[in-house]
Amino acid sequence: MAFERDGAVWLAALDGTDAVKITAGVDPCISPDGRSIAYTRDTSPPRGVRRHIAIVDVATRKSRVLASVPGDNAFGPVWSPDGSSLLVNVLVGTEWSIGLVKADDTSFRYVHKPVAGGHSFWGAVFAPDGASIFCQDLDNVVRLSLDGRQIWQASAAALFPSGSLNSNARLTPTPDGKGLLIDVDMDEDMTMKDWDGPPPAVFLVDIAAKTARRLTPKGLFAWDSTWLDTSDFLCITVHEGDREPSIVRMPFAGGAPVVVMQNGRTPTVSAAPAR
Repeated sequence: MAFERDGAVWLAALDGTDAVKITAGVDPCISPDGRSIAYTRDTSPPRGVRRHIAIVDVATRKSRVLASVPGDNAFGPVWSPDGSSLLVNVLVGTEWSIGLVKADDTSFRYVHKPVAGGHSFWGAVFAPDGASIFCQDLDNVVRLSLDGRQIWQASAAALFPSGSLNSNARLTPTPDGKGLLIDVDMDEDMTMKDWDGPPPAVFLVDIAAKTARRLTPKGLFAWDSTWLDTSDFLCITVHEGDREPSIVRMPFAGGAPVVVMQNGRTPTVSAAPAR
């Protein structure tokens, strides 16, 4: 499991043991083979933004920046299922675009580049087939081919009548391609000291039926969900008085969360052990 803590990329076993700091950075995403972690390297000056996509080798701790990703503001890399490519968010002018780049730092191109006044897409992640992606534009959850054609769409208002999406909502498809984990801001009368905004919850979308089922109970602030196995998923939660969120394991069937790692964010997992 790769995760973020205090502005650094960390690695740990799935039960939270053997945690080790790998490098400075955020948005870690571990490769399918467990050998590499893609992340956002932020070297912003006091005024302005400078963020680039980088990959660190787990064994050697050596990092390399992907120079073929254009500009100085890119973030949130996500691996393809075969580990050959990465989806990245790239600022072009005033709009966010979805880029695709080979892990060897070649063949960068745009999957989606909004026209003037058009929608930006957020939370882009590969579908299990590796030939399409899921993302959302705040109003809809969509599936795009790798040439940017829309091939599926579901209204966020229909999926989440008592909730809404924000640009940071995380999407994670289940490996069978039938479901999609997604973070949702709930329209519920709940408050927490030092929490600014609506309470978040995790939903599972049935892609074929275009329906959604809430996985986390009311009263639990939960987000940053990612698939773990056929029975459980990971997300992060925070309670009144917590200084930082914790990574927890939760069953799809419902039940109490089990804390895996305190002070952790944005977990991603690899089926193969890190090497």
